[in-house]
Amino acid sequence: MKLANNKSFQSQTGFNSPGFTVDDDGNITALSISVSGISESDGIANFNVTDESADTVFRIQDQAGDNPSLTLARGTTYVFDLTLSTLQFYIKSTDTVTNFNNGLIHSSGTSRALAQGLSSGKLSFTIPLSAPDVLYYSNGSTITGTINVINPVGLFSDATISNELTVEGNLILAGVGSPQLTSVTNLTFSAGNEIKLLIDENLVGSIASNGLSIPINTSNIVNSSIENSVIGAITPSTAAFTSGSVTSLPTKDSSLTNKQYVDSTSLALSIAFGL
Repeated sequence: MKLANNKSFQSQTGFNSPGFTVDDDGNITALSISVSGISESDGIANFNVTDESADTVFRIQDQAGDNPSLTLARGTTYVFDLTLSTLQFYIKSTDTVTNFNNGLIHSSGTSRALAQGLSSGKLSFTIPLSAPDVLYYSNGSTITGTINVINPVGLFSDATISNELTVEGNLILAGVGSPQLTSVTNLTFSAGNEIKLLIDENLVGSIASNGLSIPINTSNIVNSSIENSVIGAITPSTAAFTSGSVTSLPTKDSSLTNKQYVDSTSLALSIAFGL
C-alpha cells in the first residue's frame, strides 16, 4: 500500500477490510462513517500555519508567498495546525469582516465562534455545502488570505449524465434558491404504483394509474367564469344559452322555463278555450 505524507488515505491497488472497501477506481463502500471531532493528538494537518513577526504575515507550509490563496472543496474537512507568535487566526465571510463560524471545531474543545481568533492548536474546518464561492482567513483586521471554495468530485452545481443513473436511496437537490431538474427533450417519470407530490412534507397531489389528482383551493374562486360560464356565484344574475336541456319540469313559477313546459301549457290553454 502506498501512502503520502500529510495527505488523505491513498492506494493504487484498492483496499479491502470488513465493512470498508475501496476499489481500484476509488469507489468506497462502508457500513457507516462517523466524525467525532479532533483533539490535540488527532488529525493530520492539511495546512501548517505560522507567522513572521517582522512582516506580520501568514505563512503556510508548501504554499508559496505571503498570505497564500487556498482552494477548498465543499463538504470536505480541512485541519489547520496553528503555530502563531503574534497573529490570531479567523475565518471570514465574503465581506472580509464578518466571522464565518459554520463548520469550525478547535482541538481545545471549542467550536463555531469560540474557535475563532486562536493562535495555537488544530482548527478543523468542514466547508458547508452552502458556503459562498469565496471566503477569507485573516488576523481579524488587515492581514487577509483568500479561500476559493469549489465543488468536489461527486458534488455538482450542474451535472451531465450520458447514460443511466441508478440511485439506491434518496436523490436530494441541495442547491440554494430553486434547484432545477431540466431536460432538453422529453422528461419521463416512471413509478411502479404512484408518483406523490409533496410540499414541506405535505401531500398536495398524486399521479396514479387512474390519472392526476390535485386538490383545488376554491376559497378564492368568487364570481369567476370559464368562457362566460359562471363559477362560484350562487345565483347568477343573467344567463344566455345557444342551446340547453332541462331534465325535469319546473316546480316553481320562478323556475327556468323550457320548451316542453311552454308547449304543454300552450296546448292545454288552446283546448280549454277552443282555440
